[in-house]
Amino acid sequence: MDFFRDLKNKLTSYFLKKRILSFGKRKDPIGLAKAQTIGIVFDATEQLNQDAVTNYANALKNNGKKVKLLAFIDSDKEYNSFIFNYFNKKNINWLGIPKGQEVEKFLFNEYDILMNLNSGKEIPLQFVTAESKAGLRVGPVTEHSELYDLMIDTKDNQNLSNFIGQVDYLLKTIE
Repeated sequence: MDFFRDLKNKLTSYFLKKRILSFGKRKDPIGLAKAQTIGIVFDATEQLNQDAVTNYANALKNNGKKVKLLAFIDSDKEYNSFIFNYFNKKNINWLGIPKGQEVEKFLFNEYDILMNLNSGKEIPLQFVTAESKAGLRVGPVTEHSELYDLMIDTKDNQNLSNFIGQVDYLLKTIE
């Protein structure tokens, strides 16, 4: 079984690197003050994460930003009660590559800033990040350092609210 898991991980890493390399020319990065459009991807499996991200998104909207959310839910279950778009295990292939209407709608948009507000390293969210059209990509430190323009080192015990606070603070320092 380890052989197949290792093979899957190597293939996933290969396809993710391939997508990262196909970024093409991106817009010049801008900070939070000048940004108008912000895309946020996150793991919404836990209610605490949902609350933290939606509160932050609402704060950004109250400051005049256009914010689009896309969540990954680590479940096969379908939900109707979310105020954000999401995809789940049914919408990813065996390599962890996401597909489906919600993912396509999110990727269709261009963003001044794309935030992967996930203190973990969920592979489906990394693929969405790699394919997003964004001037500045922000997320957690990962083995795929070329994925982000700005990475935040997350400690294993760090909660999402603290991570969001660090992202917000750093984005406000960029002119």
